[in-house]
Amino acid sequence: MIENECPRHDEVRTAARAGVWPPELTAHAAACARCQETIFVSRGLFGLARVDAERAGPLPDARSTFLRSRLVARIEEEEDLVERAARPLLVANLLAIGAVLAALAWLGGYASTAMPELVPWKPLSWSLASVGLGALASRRLIWMDE
Repeated sequence: MIENECPRHDEVRTAARAGVWPPELTAHAAACARCQETIFVSRGLFGLARVDAERAGPLPDARSTFLRSRLVARIEEEEDLVERAARPLLVANLLAIGAVLAALAWLGGYASTAMPELVPWKPLSWSLASVGLGALASRRLIWMDE
C-alpha cells in the first residue's frame, strides 16, 4: 500500500465509482501512484460485484417479500395459539387415563379379595392397565393428533 497523500484522491474514488473520467483527472491518475492503486482496487471490487449481481439475478419485489414474511409470522402465531389451546385437553386426557388406570388397579386388587368370582378377569384388568400406561408413556394419545 502506498502511504503518500494525494489531494485528488477523493475525486479519483468518485470517478472510479461513477465510471466517468474527466481528461485532467485521467492525466493525474496516470502520474500518481496512490491514485493508480485506488483505480486498480476499485476495478477489481466492481468486477466482483458485477459477477455476483449477474449470478444472483434480479432481487425480489420488496412488497412481496414483506407480505410473505407477515404471512409466515401469522401462521407461526396461529400454530402457537392452537398449541396453547390444546394444552388443557392434553391435561384432561392424562387425568382421564390416570383415573382409568387407578380404577383398573383397584378393581384388580379388590376382585382378588372381595369378589373371588372376578378373579378370572384380573389378568384382563392388568393388561388394560399396561395398555393405558403404554399410551401414557408414548405421548401419542388416542384422542390427540400430534
